Amino acid sequence: MPGKSRTALSESRGGRDHPGLNPGGDWAYVQLGQVYQEEGRLTEAVAARRKAVEINPRNAEAYARLGQVYREQGKLEEAAAALKKAVEIDPGNYWVRVELGWLYKAQRRYDEEEASFRVALEINQRYADAFGGLGDVYLRQGEMAKAAAAFKKVLEINPSDDGALAGLGWVYEKEGKSAEAVAAFKAAVKSKPKSEGASAFLKEIHRLQGKAADGEGAFKKDLETRPRNSVALLGIGSAYREKGRFLETAAAAKKSLETDPGVSAGYEGLISAYLWGRGNLSELRGLLEKSAKGVFAPAERTCGALATLYAAAGDSRRAAQYQQRAQQLRLKEFDAVTAKSYLRLKAMADRRGVKLVCVQYPMRSLEPLRRIFQGRDEGITFVDNEAVFKQAVARESLQNYFRDMFAGDFGHCTDKGNALLAGNIADVLAREFWGK
Repeated sequence: MPGKSRTALSESRGGRDHPGLNPGGDWAYVQLGQVYQEEGRLTEAVAARRKAVEINPRNAEAYARLGQVYREQGKLEEAAAALKKAVEIDPGNYWVRVELGWLYKAQRRYDEEEASFRVALEINQRYADAFGGLGDVYLRQGEMAKAAAAFKKVLEINPSDDGALAGLGWVYEKEGKSAEAVAAFKAAVKSKPKSEGASAFLKEIHRLQGKAADGEGAFKKDLETRPRNSVALLGIGSAYREKGRFLETAAAAKKSLETDPGVSAGYEGLISAYLWGRGNLSELRGLLEKSAKGVFAPAERTCGALATLYAAAGDSRRAAQYQQRAQQLRLKEFDAVTAKSYLRLKAMADRRGVKLVCVQYPMRSLEPLRRIFQGRDEGITFVDNEAVFKQAVARESLQNYFRDMFAGDFGHCTDKGNALLAGNIADVLAREFWGK
């Protein structure tokens, strides 16, 4: 943070402006909110930061910290309003620009995410977190050389940054350099063995070394000292699911969502645990509906899951309502990186005279996929897998066609699901090219 904010915050840490001593001090409430946030008491953290801006409406850091905790709660619109207010008050605050970048990532507004990190670097050319954000952008885009360069820039500034070390690990893994990846993940764990991500890095090390089962032990050890670590909770839940221990999977997923309700993986674990563990589906629907109201980031996935679950229960009215809501969210928030990739692929195919075939996910409408091309979809063959999968699932069950429900309304296919998918693609191509 800029010097003034940091100085004021450090003074409140020293007790000069504690609420118990000076109830009118805005910085005391900023710091009190930080204490609550670190303890996972997010509602109280929000209340403390709101009190700070009530006392001093020009306290940019109070707004920034308020936006930060809103993002942690998954309340993205509220987070955006608070962070933008902080920028309005203090345009030169590079830390807030990075926070906005992470918010835009959660909203899947990837162009604005990258732009925010770049603005932060224009203000402060040696701000490591901004380079780390760009590294994450490049990694997601598949630009490994740029990602590696960004993460290395972070390490020039802060050699012990565990996020940048792990970022290099992901780059090396994508490039097939297993030994270098293991070394990078080990360095990340050594740098901050008690960090939120340490257990996840250890699991990746074990997987790369062919010792995947050892990852469960790493998560358990982490949870002994930090029982609210959502990363470790999701990891142990995944390990339980692989072993068919669905009650324990559900318990871990619920606890992770209490800690971090904006993480899609928590809902994935919950859905899979209830469906494959033959749990109480009424209870599952109740848990998902809290997210589907739009308060948390994964609303699109949970709406899709609810549409599928209600359809399976024979409640066509609610199924249609949630299907419409999921569709609206998908059309509004389509992944910008995916869209750019499709458009580049279309341009390449056109230049080479190659026919482009676009296959939609099982259970999903073609409309969001078509919309990517903005009316320039001539010459594309689209494969619709919505009706064929919905009919098959209605005849039998989700479990017959999917191994999990990572996307909310569908997941990785079983052998039977793959056969249905391949057969439908073959039928569409046969009709398109051979008139059969």
